[in-house]
Amino acid sequence: MHKRTNIILGGLVGTTVLSGAVLTMPQSHAEGRVVSSSASVTVSSTCSMTGTIQSGDEHTATIVNGGYELDIGKTTLKSFCNDESGYAIYAIGYTGNTDGQTMLRDSTLGSTYDITSTGGTSPVLDGSISNWAMKLTAAGSSYVPTVQNNFDSYHQVPNTYVKVAKYNNATDDSTTGTGSWVETTYAASVKPDQPAGTYVGQVKYVLVHPSMGAAPNAHTMQTVGDWATELLVGDETTAVDTRDNKTYTVARLCTRTDGTACANDDFEHSQLWMTQNLDHVIDTTRTYSHADTDLGYTTGDTTATWQPNATLATPGTISAFNSGTTEGVVSGFTSSNNNNPYQVEGGDTYAWTNGSSNTIYTSLAQCELYHSESECLHYHVGNYYNWSAAVATNNTSSYTADPTTAPDSICPAGWRLPKGLTMDGSTVVESEFNTLFRANGITNGSDTTLGTSGTNVGYASGGFSKMVNKPFYFVRSGGVGSTTLYSFSTSGYYWSSSAQSSSLAYSLYFGSSNLYPANRYDRSVGGSVRCVAR
Repeated sequence: MHKRTNIILGGLVGTTVLSGAVLTMPQSHAEGRVVSSSASVTVSSTCSMTGTIQSGDEHTATIVNGGYELDIGKTTLKSFCNDESGYAIYAIGYTGNTDGQTMLRDSTLGSTYDITSTGGTSPVLDGSISNWAMKLTAAGSSYVPTVQNNFDSYHQVPNTYVKVAKYNNATDDSTTGTGSWVETTYAASVKPDQPAGTYVGQVKYVLVHPSMGAAPNAHTMQTVGDWATELLVGDETTAVDTRDNKTYTVARLCTRTDGTACANDDFEHSQLWMTQNLDHVIDTTRTYSHADTDLGYTTGDTTATWQPNATLATPGTISAFNSGTTEGVVSGFTSSNNNNPYQVEGGDTYAWTNGSSNTIYTSLAQCELYHSESECLHYHVGNYYNWSAAVATNNTSSYTADPTTAPDSICPAGWRLPKGLTMDGSTVVESEFNTLFRANGITNGSDTTLGTSGTNVGYASGGFSKMVNKPFYFVRSGGVGSTTLYSFSTSGYYWSSSAQSSSLAYSLYFGSSNLYPANRYDRSVGGSVRCVAR
Protein backbone atom coordinates (compact mmCIF):
# COMPACT_ATOMS: atom_id res chain seq x y z
CA MET A 1 0.00 0.00 0.00
CA HIS A 2 1.41 3.36 -1.00
CA LYS A 3 1.98 6.04 1.63
CA ARG A 4 0.94 9.53 0.66
CA THR A 5 2.62 12.73 1.80
CA ASN A 6 0.90 16.10 1.70
CA ILE A 7 3.12 19.04 0.71
CA ILE A 8 2.05 22.59 1.55
CA LEU A 9 4.31 25.31 0.16
CA GLY A 10 3.66 28.88 1.26
CA GLY A 11 5.37 30.66 -1.58
CA LEU A 12 5.32 34.18 -0.21
CA VAL A 13 5.99 35.01 3.41
CA GLY A 14 6.97 38.63 3.28
CA THR A 15 8.07 41.56 1.24
CA THR A 16 11.02 43.63 2.34
CA VAL A 17 11.60 46.89 0.54
CA LEU A 18 14.09 49.70 0.74
CA SER A 19 13.85 50.46 4.41
CA GLY A 20 14.32 46.85 5.40
CA ALA A 21 10.89 46.69 7.05
CA VAL A 22 9.08 43.37 6.79
CA LEU A 23 5.46 43.12 5.76
CA THR A 24 4.07 39.77 6.88
CA MET A 25 1.69 38.32 4.39
CA PRO A 26 -1.51 36.77 5.75
CA GLN A 27 -1.67 33.05 5.06
CA SER A 28 -4.13 30.45 6.18
CA HIS A 29 -4.46 26.72 5.74
CA ALA A 30 -7.74 24.94 5.26
CA GLU A 31 -8.10 21.32 4.24
CA GLY A 32 -4.56 21.23 2.97
CA ARG A 33 -4.87 24.33 0.81
CA VAL A 34 -3.22 27.73 0.94
CA VAL A 35 -5.84 30.40 0.52
CA SER A 36 -4.98 33.14 -1.99
CA SER A 37 -3.27 36.08 -0.31
CA SER A 38 -1.65 39.26 -1.49
CA ALA A 39 -0.37 42.60 -0.25
CA SER A 40 1.45 45.66 -1.48
CA VAL A 41 3.66 48.13 0.31
CA THR A 42 5.64 51.18 -0.74
CA VAL A 43 8.23 52.86 1.46
CA SER A 44 10.05 54.73 -1.30
CA SER A 45 8.93 57.12 -3.97
CA THR A 46 10.68 54.95 -6.53
CA CYS A 47 10.46 51.24 -5.66
CA SER A 48 7.81 48.80 -4.51
CA MET A 49 6.88 45.15 -4.93
CA THR A 50 3.54 43.37 -4.84
CA GLY A 51 3.41 39.67 -4.07
CA THR A 52 0.47 37.42 -4.91
CA ILE A 53 -0.11 33.73 -4.40
CA GLN A 54 -2.18 33.04 -7.49
CA SER A 55 -5.76 32.01 -6.91
CA GLY A 56 -6.31 28.60 -8.49
CA ASP A 57 -2.62 27.72 -8.36
CA GLU A 58 -2.68 25.91 -5.05
CA HIS A 59 0.64 25.52 -3.26
CA THR A 60 -0.27 21.99 -2.24
CA ALA A 61 0.42 18.52 -3.53
CA THR A 62 -0.27 14.96 -2.43
CA ILE A 63 2.65 12.75 -3.43
CA VAL A 64 2.96 8.99 -3.23
CA ASN A 65 6.16 8.14 -1.37
CA GLY A 66 8.80 7.30 -3.92
CA GLY A 67 7.31 9.91 -6.24
CA TYR A 68 7.61 13.60 -7.02
CA GLU A 69 5.68 16.54 -8.41
CA LEU A 70 6.86 19.59 -10.37
CA ASP A 71 5.31 23.02 -10.83
CA ILE A 72 3.46 23.16 -7.52
CA GLY A 73 1.68 26.48 -7.18
CA LYS A 74 2.63 29.84 -8.55
CA THR A 75 3.80 32.98 -6.77
CA THR A 76 3.86 36.22 -8.74
CA LEU A 77 6.19 39.02 -7.67
CA LYS A 78 5.41 42.27 -9.47
CA SER A 79 8.10 44.94 -9.17
CA PHE A 80 7.94 48.61 -10.03
CA CYS A 81 11.04 50.75 -9.79
CA ASN A 82 10.99 54.19 -11.37
CA ASP A 83 14.74 54.40 -10.95
CA GLU A 84 17.49 54.00 -13.52
CA SER A 85 19.44 51.79 -11.09
CA GLY A 86 16.81 49.07 -11.20
CA TYR A 87 16.29 46.56 -8.41
CA ALA A 88 17.13 43.07 -7.18
CA ILE A 89 14.93 40.37 -5.61
CA TYR A 90 16.37 38.03 -2.99
CA ALA A 91 14.86 34.82 -1.58
CA ILE A 92 15.42 32.71 1.51
CA GLY A 93 13.79 29.66 3.03
CA TYR A 94 11.54 30.60 5.91
CA THR A 95 9.97 28.07 8.31
CA GLY A 96 8.85 28.46 11.87
CA ASN A 97 9.36 32.24 11.64
CA THR A 98 13.08 31.71 11.14
CA ASP A 99 15.12 32.83 8.14
CA GLY A 100 17.28 30.17 6.56
CA GLN A 101 15.09 27.16 7.38
CA THR A 102 14.82 25.21 4.14
CA MET A 103 13.16 22.04 5.42
CA LEU A 104 9.56 21.05 4.80
CA ARG A 105 8.53 20.35 8.37
CA ASP A 106 5.86 18.22 9.99
CA SER A 107 5.52 19.27 13.60
CA THR A 108 4.00 15.92 14.58
CA LEU A 109 6.92 13.90 13.23
CA GLY A 110 9.91 15.90 14.41
CA SER A 111 13.07 17.09 12.68
CA THR A 112 14.27 13.54 11.94
CA TYR A 113 11.73 13.36 9.15
CA ASP A 114 12.11 16.82 7.65
CA ILE A 115 12.22 17.09 3.86
CA THR A 116 15.43 19.01 3.28
CA SER A 117 16.37 21.24 0.37
CA THR A 118 19.54 19.66 -1.03
CA GLY A 119 21.15 18.93 -4.34
CA GLY A 120 22.76 22.20 -5.43
CA THR A 121 21.98 23.58 -8.86
CA SER A 122 20.26 20.34 -9.94
CA PRO A 123 18.28 18.95 -7.00
CA VAL A 124 17.28 15.31 -7.27
CA LEU A 125 13.57 15.27 -8.08
CA ASP A 126 12.87 11.65 -8.94
CA GLY A 127 11.40 10.22 -5.73
CA SER A 128 14.64 8.56 -4.66
CA ILE A 129 15.34 11.14 -1.95
CA SER A 130 13.22 13.66 -0.11
CA ASN A 131 13.84 17.12 -1.44
CA TRP A 132 12.17 20.34 -2.48
CA ALA A 133 13.18 23.10 -4.86
CA MET A 134 12.05 26.29 -6.61
CA LYS A 135 12.44 27.95 -10.00
CA LEU A 136 11.59 31.33 -11.50
CA THR A 137 10.44 32.61 -14.85
CA ALA A 138 10.43 36.30 -15.77
CA ALA A 139 8.06 38.38 -17.86
CA GLY A 140 7.07 42.00 -18.38
CA SER A 141 5.19 44.35 -20.65
CA SER A 142 7.88 47.02 -20.90
CA TYR A 143 11.00 45.40 -19.44
CA VAL A 144 11.84 41.85 -18.40
CA PRO A 145 14.06 41.09 -15.40
CA THR A 146 16.71 38.40 -15.57
CA VAL A 147 16.69 35.32 -13.36
CA GLN A 148 19.90 34.91 -11.35
CA ASN A 149 22.05 32.18 -9.87
CA ASN A 150 20.59 29.21 -11.76
CA PHE A 151 17.04 29.72 -10.56
CA ASP A 152 15.77 29.56 -14.13
CA SER A 153 15.59 25.80 -13.51
CA TYR A 154 14.79 23.94 -10.32
CA HIS A 155 17.33 24.90 -7.70
CA GLN A 156 17.64 24.26 -4.00
CA VAL A 157 15.69 26.59 -1.75
CA PRO A 158 18.38 28.95 -0.36
CA ASN A 159 19.31 28.95 3.32
CA THR A 160 20.82 32.43 3.07
CA TYR A 161 19.52 35.39 1.11
CA VAL A 162 20.32 34.72 -2.55
CA LYS A 163 19.63 37.02 -5.48
CA VAL A 164 17.05 35.30 -7.68
CA ALA A 165 16.12 38.08 -10.12
CA LYS A 166 17.15 41.60 -11.03
CA TYR A 167 16.84 44.36 -13.54
CA ASN A 168 19.57 46.89 -14.36
CA ASN A 169 18.86 50.42 -15.57
CA ALA A 170 15.09 50.03 -15.39
CA THR A 171 12.90 53.13 -15.52
CA ASP A 172 9.14 52.61 -15.63
CA ASP A 173 7.23 55.86 -15.79
CA SER A 174 3.97 54.21 -14.78
CA THR A 175 2.74 54.24 -11.21
CA THR A 176 1.20 50.78 -11.22
CA GLY A 177 4.29 48.61 -11.41
CA THR A 178 3.06 46.78 -14.49
CA GLY A 179 6.40 46.74 -16.27
CA SER A 180 8.08 43.74 -14.68
CA TRP A 181 7.35 40.55 -12.82
CA VAL A 182 8.68 37.10 -11.98
CA GLU A 183 6.78 33.93 -11.19
CA THR A 184 7.99 31.15 -8.92
CA THR A 185 6.90 27.52 -8.89
CA TYR A 186 8.00 24.72 -6.59
CA ALA A 187 8.75 21.01 -6.76
CA ALA A 188 8.95 18.24 -4.17
CA SER A 189 10.31 14.71 -4.11
CA VAL A 190 9.52 12.11 -1.43
CA LYS A 191 11.73 9.08 -0.84
CA PRO A 192 10.06 5.67 -0.39
CA ASP A 193 10.65 5.37 3.37
CA GLN A 194 9.61 8.94 4.24
CA PRO A 195 6.80 8.84 6.83
CA ALA A 196 3.47 9.95 5.45
CA GLY A 197 2.28 13.26 6.79
CA THR A 198 1.70 16.91 5.98
CA TYR A 199 4.90 18.89 5.42
CA VAL A 200 4.90 22.67 5.28
CA GLY A 201 7.56 25.11 4.03
CA GLN A 202 7.76 28.72 2.95
CA VAL A 203 9.99 31.14 1.05
CA LYS A 204 10.47 34.82 1.81
CA TYR A 205 11.12 37.29 -1.02
CA VAL A 206 12.85 40.62 -0.60
CA LEU A 207 13.15 43.64 -2.89
CA VAL A 208 16.47 45.48 -2.60
CA HIS A 209 17.52 48.73 -4.21
CA PRO A 210 21.11 48.62 -5.56
CA SER A 211 22.12 51.47 -3.26
CA MET A 212 21.87 49.03 -0.33
CA GLY A 213 24.63 47.06 -1.97
CA ALA A 214 23.91 43.65 -0.49
CA ALA A 215 21.45 41.00 0.53
CA PRO A 216 19.28 41.96 3.51
CA ASN A 217 21.15 39.87 6.07
CA ALA A 218 24.65 40.42 4.75
CA HIS A 219 27.36 40.75 7.37
CA THR A 220 29.30 43.97 7.70
CA MET A 221 33.05 44.08 7.24
CA GLN A 222 33.36 46.17 10.39
CA THR A 223 31.80 43.45 12.59
CA VAL A 224 33.92 40.57 11.28
CA GLY A 225 34.75 39.50 14.82
CA ASP A 226 31.09 38.63 15.39
CA TRP A 227 30.77 36.25 12.44
CA ALA A 228 34.30 35.11 11.54
CA THR A 229 33.91 31.64 13.07
CA GLU A 230 30.72 31.04 11.08
CA LEU A 231 32.95 30.46 8.05
CA LEU A 232 34.78 27.15 7.84
CA VAL A 233 37.85 26.63 5.64
CA GLY A 234 36.77 27.04 2.02
CA ASP A 235 33.51 28.83 2.87
CA GLU A 236 32.74 32.18 1.27
CA THR A 237 30.22 34.84 2.25
CA THR A 238 29.42 38.47 1.49
CA ALA A 239 29.93 41.45 3.77
CA VAL A 240 29.12 45.14 3.46
CA ASP A 241 31.63 47.92 4.06
CA THR A 242 29.54 50.38 6.08
CA ARG A 243 31.63 53.32 4.85
CA ASP A 244 30.05 53.21 1.39
CA ASN A 245 27.66 50.21 1.40
CA LYS A 246 29.76 48.31 -1.13
CA THR A 247 29.67 44.54 -0.86
CA TYR A 248 32.67 42.19 -0.88
CA THR A 249 33.11 38.46 -0.95
CA VAL A 250 35.35 37.02 1.76
CA ALA A 251 36.51 33.44 2.30
CA ARG A 252 38.31 31.45 4.96
CA LEU A 253 41.55 30.21 3.37
CA CYS A 254 44.03 27.67 4.71
CA THR A 255 47.48 29.02 5.70
CA ARG A 256 48.94 25.75 6.99
CA THR A 257 52.36 25.22 5.38
CA ASP A 258 53.47 21.96 7.01
CA GLY A 259 52.02 19.84 4.21
CA THR A 260 48.90 18.95 6.17
CA ALA A 261 45.54 19.96 4.81
CA CYS A 262 43.39 22.21 6.97
CA ALA A 263 40.38 20.66 8.64
CA ASN A 264 37.15 22.56 8.06
CA ASP A 265 37.29 24.06 11.54
CA ASP A 266 41.04 24.73 11.64
CA PHE A 267 40.79 28.34 12.76
CA GLU A 268 44.39 28.33 14.04
CA HIS A 269 45.87 27.74 10.57
CA SER A 270 43.47 29.76 8.43
CA GLN A 271 42.58 33.37 7.76
CA LEU A 272 39.68 35.34 6.34
CA TRP A 273 40.70 37.09 3.12
CA MET A 274 38.78 39.38 0.84
CA THR A 275 38.27 37.63 -2.49
CA GLN A 276 37.56 40.88 -4.34
CA ASN A 277 39.71 43.98 -4.75
CA LEU A 278 38.97 46.91 -2.46
CA ASP A 279 36.82 49.48 -4.25
CA HIS A 280 36.56 52.22 -1.62
CA VAL A 281 36.96 55.80 -2.87
CA ILE A 282 38.74 57.70 -0.08
CA ASP A 283 36.68 60.74 0.90
CA THR A 284 38.44 63.94 2.03
CA THR A 285 35.19 65.35 3.46
CA ARG A 286 35.02 62.77 6.24
CA THR A 287 37.18 61.86 9.19
CA TYR A 288 37.91 58.14 9.23
CA SER A 289 37.84 56.58 12.69
CA HIS A 290 38.85 53.47 14.63
CA ALA A 291 35.21 52.35 14.41
CA ASP A 292 35.03 52.20 10.61
CA THR A 293 38.62 51.96 9.32
CA ASP A 294 41.81 50.09 10.20
CA LEU A 295 43.17 52.88 12.40
CA GLY A 296 44.76 52.39 15.83
CA TYR A 297 44.30 48.62 16.01
CA THR A 298 48.03 47.82 15.95
CA THR A 299 48.76 50.28 18.76
CA GLY A 300 45.50 49.86 20.68
CA ASP A 301 44.52 53.50 20.15
CA THR A 302 40.71 53.51 20.01
CA THR A 303 40.69 57.28 19.43
CA ALA A 304 42.74 57.09 16.22
CA THR A 305 41.40 59.07 13.24
CA TRP A 306 42.52 60.04 9.76
CA GLN A 307 41.52 63.15 7.87
CA PRO A 308 42.74 62.57 4.29
CA ASN A 309 44.52 65.53 2.75
CA ALA A 310 43.53 67.33 -0.42
CA THR A 311 45.55 65.10 -2.74
CA LEU A 312 42.59 62.69 -2.56
CA ALA A 313 39.86 65.25 -3.20
CA THR A 314 39.45 64.28 -6.85
CA PRO A 315 40.34 60.67 -7.66
CA GLY A 316 42.27 59.99 -10.82
CA THR A 317 40.35 58.27 -13.59
CA ILE A 318 41.10 55.69 -16.29
CA SER A 319 39.81 55.64 -19.84
CA ALA A 320 40.47 53.58 -22.98
CA PHE A 321 39.51 50.20 -21.52
CA ASN A 322 39.25 48.29 -24.76
CA SER A 323 39.09 44.53 -25.08
CA GLY A 324 42.48 43.15 -25.98
CA THR A 325 44.54 46.14 -24.80
CA THR A 326 46.90 45.96 -21.84
CA GLU A 327 46.98 49.67 -21.09
CA GLY A 328 44.62 52.49 -20.23
CA VAL A 329 44.91 56.27 -20.19
CA VAL A 330 45.08 57.79 -16.70
CA SER A 331 44.27 61.38 -15.80
CA GLY A 332 44.35 63.23 -12.50
CA PHE A 333 46.96 61.05 -10.76
CA THR A 334 50.35 62.11 -9.43
CA SER A 335 52.99 59.41 -9.18
CA SER A 336 56.03 61.53 -8.35
CA ASN A 337 55.44 61.76 -4.59
CA ASN A 338 56.43 58.90 -2.28
CA ASN A 339 54.80 60.30 0.85
CA ASN A 340 51.40 61.86 0.08
CA PRO A 341 48.31 59.72 -0.67
CA TYR A 342 46.80 59.46 -4.17
CA GLN A 343 44.13 57.22 -5.66
CA VAL A 344 42.62 56.26 -9.01
CA GLU A 345 39.04 55.08 -9.46
CA GLY A 346 38.95 51.90 -11.51
CA GLY A 347 35.32 52.34 -12.55
CA ASP A 348 32.92 49.60 -13.55
CA THR A 349 35.64 47.41 -15.07
CA TYR A 350 36.15 43.64 -14.91
CA ALA A 351 39.27 41.69 -15.90
CA TRP A 352 37.89 38.22 -16.56
CA THR A 353 40.47 35.44 -16.41
CA ASN A 354 40.36 32.80 -19.12
CA GLY A 355 43.39 30.54 -19.03
CA SER A 356 46.51 32.67 -19.35
CA SER A 357 44.67 35.65 -20.88
CA ASN A 358 42.00 38.04 -19.70
CA THR A 359 38.88 39.42 -21.30
CA ILE A 360 38.14 43.02 -20.35
CA TYR A 361 34.54 44.08 -19.72
CA THR A 362 33.63 47.72 -19.18
CA SER A 363 30.36 47.12 -17.34
CA LEU A 364 28.78 44.45 -15.18
CA ALA A 365 25.97 44.06 -17.70
CA GLN A 366 28.50 43.33 -20.45
CA CYS A 367 30.30 40.76 -18.29
CA GLU A 368 27.01 39.08 -17.39
CA LEU A 369 26.28 38.38 -21.03
CA TYR A 370 28.90 35.61 -20.74
CA HIS A 371 29.33 34.86 -17.02
CA SER A 372 27.35 34.80 -13.78
CA GLU A 373 27.12 37.93 -11.68
CA SER A 374 29.05 36.24 -8.85
CA GLU A 375 31.91 35.36 -11.18
CA CYS A 376 32.01 38.85 -12.65
CA LEU A 377 32.09 40.60 -9.28
CA HIS A 378 35.13 38.59 -8.22
CA TYR A 379 37.03 40.05 -11.18
CA HIS A 380 36.12 43.69 -10.60
CA VAL A 381 39.37 45.64 -10.72
CA GLY A 382 38.49 47.89 -7.78
CA ASN A 383 40.40 51.10 -7.11
CA TYR A 384 44.14 51.82 -7.25
CA TYR A 385 46.04 53.37 -4.32
CA ASN A 386 49.60 54.54 -3.92
CA TRP A 387 51.23 53.13 -0.80
CA SER A 388 50.47 56.20 1.33
CA ALA A 389 46.76 55.90 0.54
CA ALA A 390 46.88 52.13 1.15
CA VAL A 391 48.36 52.64 4.65
CA ALA A 392 45.98 55.57 5.38
CA THR A 393 48.42 58.35 6.14
CA ASN A 394 49.16 61.78 4.72
CA ASN A 395 52.91 61.36 5.11
CA THR A 396 54.93 58.13 5.04
CA SER A 397 58.37 59.76 5.36
CA SER A 398 59.06 57.94 8.64
CA TYR A 399 58.87 54.50 6.98
CA THR A 400 62.36 54.05 5.56
CA ALA A 401 63.98 50.99 7.18
CA ASP A 402 63.93 47.60 5.47
CA PRO A 403 61.45 46.28 6.51
CA THR A 404 59.14 48.67 8.37
CA THR A 405 55.46 47.85 8.91
CA ALA A 406 52.90 50.65 8.71
CA PRO A 407 50.38 50.21 11.56
CA ASP A 408 47.23 51.41 9.78
CA SER A 409 45.49 50.91 6.44
CA ILE A 410 42.53 51.91 4.28
CA CYS A 411 40.94 48.49 4.99
CA PRO A 412 37.66 48.45 6.95
CA ALA A 413 37.86 48.18 10.74
CA GLY A 414 38.67 44.60 11.70
CA TRP A 415 40.77 44.12 8.54
CA ARG A 416 44.31 45.08 7.56
CA LEU A 417 46.79 44.93 4.72
CA PRO A 418 48.69 41.63 4.40
CA LYS A 419 52.21 41.90 5.83
CA GLY A 420 55.15 41.87 3.43
CA LEU A 421 58.59 40.87 4.63
CA THR A 422 58.93 41.37 8.39
CA MET A 423 61.51 40.64 11.08
CA ASP A 424 61.29 38.18 13.97
CA GLY A 425 64.42 39.13 15.87
CA SER A 426 67.17 38.62 13.31
CA THR A 427 65.06 36.29 11.12
CA VAL A 428 63.30 37.51 8.00
CA VAL A 429 59.70 36.25 7.85
CA GLU A 430 58.08 35.64 4.47
CA SER A 431 55.12 37.72 3.32
CA GLU A 432 51.61 36.64 4.19
CA PHE A 433 50.89 36.43 0.48
CA ASN A 434 53.49 33.68 0.13
CA THR A 435 52.32 31.84 3.25
CA LEU A 436 48.88 31.68 1.65
CA PHE A 437 50.31 30.53 -1.67
CA ARG A 438 52.54 27.81 -0.21
CA ALA A 439 49.71 26.46 1.94
CA ASN A 440 47.46 26.06 -1.08
CA GLY A 441 49.83 24.59 -3.62
CA ILE A 442 50.18 27.76 -5.67
CA THR A 443 53.96 27.83 -5.17
CA ASN A 444 56.64 25.69 -3.57
CA GLY A 445 59.09 28.58 -3.32
CA SER A 446 59.72 31.36 -0.84
CA ASP A 447 61.36 34.80 -0.86
CA THR A 448 62.87 36.04 2.42
CA THR A 449 65.69 38.12 1.00
CA LEU A 450 65.84 41.79 1.95
CA GLY A 451 67.07 44.12 -0.76
CA THR A 452 66.07 46.09 -3.82
CA SER A 453 64.67 43.32 -6.03
CA GLY A 454 62.24 40.50 -5.48
CA THR A 455 62.54 36.80 -6.30
CA ASN A 456 60.40 34.97 -8.82
CA VAL A 457 59.39 31.95 -6.74
CA GLY A 458 57.42 30.50 -9.65
CA TYR A 459 54.24 28.45 -9.68
CA ALA A 460 53.70 24.86 -8.64
CA SER A 461 51.90 22.73 -11.21
CA GLY A 462 48.52 24.35 -11.82
CA GLY A 463 49.43 27.16 -9.41
CA PHE A 464 48.57 30.06 -11.68
CA SER A 465 45.13 28.63 -12.41
CA LYS A 466 44.52 28.23 -8.67
CA MET A 467 45.58 31.80 -8.01
CA VAL A 468 43.20 33.47 -10.42
CA ASN A 469 40.21 31.21 -9.86
CA LYS A 470 38.01 30.14 -6.94
CA PRO A 471 38.47 30.67 -4.04
CA PHE A 472 41.36 33.19 -4.39
CA TYR A 473 40.33 35.22 -7.46
CA PHE A 474 43.45 37.40 -7.66
CA VAL A 475 42.88 39.84 -10.50
CA ARG A 476 45.48 41.01 -12.99
CA SER A 477 44.36 44.60 -12.64
CA GLY A 478 47.72 46.19 -13.53
CA GLY A 479 49.37 49.21 -11.95
CA VAL A 480 48.92 52.96 -12.35
CA GLY A 481 51.62 55.46 -13.30
CA SER A 482 51.16 59.18 -13.77
CA THR A 483 49.33 58.93 -17.12
CA THR A 484 49.13 55.20 -17.86
CA LEU A 485 47.52 52.06 -16.55
CA TYR A 486 50.15 49.47 -17.40
CA SER A 487 50.15 45.67 -17.54
CA PHE A 488 46.37 45.69 -17.26
CA SER A 489 44.99 42.17 -17.79
CA THR A 490 48.49 40.67 -17.77
CA SER A 491 49.82 41.37 -14.24
CA GLY A 492 48.60 42.13 -10.75
CA TYR A 493 50.19 44.40 -8.11
CA TYR A 494 48.91 44.17 -4.52
CA TRP A 495 50.20 46.27 -1.64
CA SER A 496 51.47 44.90 1.65
CA SER A 497 51.89 46.96 4.83
CA SER A 498 55.72 46.63 4.74
CA ALA A 499 58.01 49.42 3.53
CA GLN A 500 61.36 48.51 1.97
CA SER A 501 62.93 51.98 1.78
CA SER A 502 61.96 55.64 1.61
CA SER A 503 60.77 55.10 -1.96
CA LEU A 504 59.78 51.42 -2.15
CA ALA A 505 57.34 49.07 -0.41
CA TYR A 506 56.77 45.34 -0.60
CA SER A 507 53.97 44.10 -2.81
CA LEU A 508 52.70 41.01 -4.53
CA TYR A 509 53.43 40.99 -8.27
CA PHE A 510 52.26 38.17 -10.51
CA GLY A 511 51.60 37.30 -14.13
CA SER A 512 50.86 34.06 -15.91
CA SER A 513 54.47 32.86 -15.60
CA ASN A 514 55.98 35.01 -12.81
CA LEU A 515 55.17 35.18 -9.12
CA TYR A 516 56.96 37.66 -6.85
CA PRO A 517 55.37 37.57 -3.37
CA ALA A 518 57.91 40.15 -2.04
CA ASN A 519 58.20 42.47 -5.02
CA ARG A 520 59.78 45.88 -4.37
CA TYR A 521 57.32 48.40 -5.83
CA ASP A 522 57.59 52.17 -6.16
CA ARG A 523 55.45 53.64 -3.35
CA SER A 524 54.27 56.49 -5.55
CA VAL A 525 52.43 54.34 -8.09
CA GLY A 526 48.97 52.84 -7.81
CA GLY A 527 48.32 49.21 -6.88
CA SER A 528 45.41 47.06 -5.75
CA VAL A 529 44.41 46.18 -2.19
CA ARG A 530 43.20 42.91 -0.69
CA CYS A 531 42.52 42.93 3.04
CA VAL A 532 42.92 40.12 5.58
CA ALA A 533 40.96 39.94 8.82
CA ARG A 534 42.77 40.84 12.03
